[in-house]
Amino acid sequence: MAFLLSAIAAAGLSVSGWLGGKLAYRWGVRVADENTQREGFETAA
Repeated sequence: MAFLLSAIAAAGLSVSGWLGGKLAYRWGVRVADENTQREGFETAA
């Protein structure tokens, strides 16, 4: 049971890290200024 809970926690941590990286590096959230964020959003759409 403990191993199963650890595996679920590790999977959740991996997914949240991937999503955080996508927000930071793909969309520039909290890294780039407003204009750079806008340009990244417009080119992706």
